[in-house]
Amino acid sequence: MKNAKKLTEKDILEYLKSHKDLCLEAKAVFEKYLTFLASVRPDIIESWKYYQEFLAMCEEIS
Repeated sequence: MKNAKKLTEKDILEYLKSHKDLCLEAKAVFEKYLTFLASVRPDIIESWKYYQEFLAMCEEIS
Protein backbone atom coordinates (compact mmCIF):
# COMPACT_ATOMS: atom_id res chain seq x y z
CA MET A 1 0.00 0.00 0.00
CA LYS A 2 2.83 2.41 0.69
CA ASN A 3 4.21 1.91 -2.81
CA ALA A 4 0.91 3.08 -4.32
CA LYS A 5 1.41 6.48 -2.69
CA LYS A 6 4.96 7.03 -3.93
CA LEU A 7 5.66 9.51 -6.66
CA THR A 8 7.91 8.46 -9.49
CA GLU A 9 10.42 10.61 -11.32
CA LYS A 10 8.02 10.73 -14.26
CA ASP A 11 5.22 12.01 -11.99
CA ILE A 12 7.42 14.86 -10.83
CA LEU A 13 8.47 15.75 -14.37
CA GLU A 14 4.84 15.78 -15.50
CA TYR A 15 3.91 18.04 -12.60
CA LEU A 16 6.70 20.46 -13.41
CA LYS A 17 5.75 20.39 -17.07
CA SER A 18 2.27 21.62 -16.21
CA HIS A 19 3.60 24.24 -13.73
CA LYS A 20 6.07 26.16 -15.87
CA ASP A 21 6.86 28.87 -13.34
CA LEU A 22 7.77 26.28 -10.73
CA CYS A 23 9.83 24.37 -13.29
CA LEU A 24 11.94 27.41 -14.13
CA GLU A 25 12.34 28.24 -10.44
CA ALA A 26 13.55 24.69 -9.76
CA LYS A 27 16.01 24.97 -12.65
CA ALA A 28 17.47 28.14 -11.14
CA VAL A 29 17.93 26.41 -7.78
CA PHE A 30 19.58 23.38 -9.38
CA GLU A 31 21.91 25.58 -11.38
CA LYS A 32 22.91 27.48 -8.25
CA TYR A 33 23.71 24.38 -6.22
CA LEU A 34 25.16 22.21 -8.98
CA THR A 35 27.59 24.79 -10.40
CA PHE A 36 30.61 23.39 -8.62
CA LEU A 37 29.81 19.77 -9.43
CA ALA A 38 29.20 20.70 -13.07
CA SER A 39 32.58 22.41 -13.24
CA VAL A 40 34.60 19.55 -11.75
CA ARG A 41 32.60 16.45 -12.73
CA PRO A 42 30.23 17.19 -15.63
CA ASP A 43 30.19 13.46 -16.39
CA ILE A 44 28.24 12.85 -13.19
CA ILE A 45 25.54 15.33 -14.09
CA GLU A 46 25.39 14.01 -17.65
CA SER A 47 24.70 10.54 -16.27
CA TRP A 48 21.55 11.70 -14.44
CA LYS A 49 18.81 10.55 -16.82
CA TYR A 50 15.89 12.39 -15.25
CA TYR A 51 17.87 15.58 -14.73
CA GLN A 52 18.70 15.57 -18.43
CA GLU A 53 15.00 15.12 -19.22
CA PHE A 54 14.24 17.99 -16.85
CA LEU A 55 16.73 20.26 -18.59
CA ALA A 56 15.31 19.39 -22.00
CA MET A 57 11.82 20.16 -20.72
CA CYS A 58 13.02 23.54 -19.40
CA GLU A 59 14.50 24.36 -22.81
CA GLU A 60 11.11 23.70 -24.42
CA ILE A 61 9.40 25.97 -21.91
CA SER A 62 11.72 28.95 -22.25
